[in-house]
Amino acid sequence: MPEVIGGKEPGAERCAVAEAVARRRPAELDGRIARLSRVRAGLAARLGEPADRPGGPARGDRSLTG
Repeated sequence: MPEVIGGKEPGAERCAVAEAVARRRPAELDGRIARLSRVRAGLAARLGEPADRPGGPARGDRSLTG
């Protein structure tokens, strides 16, 4: 078992940094998703389509189906 020095386990500081980064990533993605959702809603409005189409790509988008 590794020796505990100063009340901290070896590598605990590196783990804390990694954890902070891992927790920040979902928040960054949520922000990007929100921004892209607003952009999509604006484009849909210009095209006269519903702002939110649940599930799947926009009508006529074949990029995911080949």
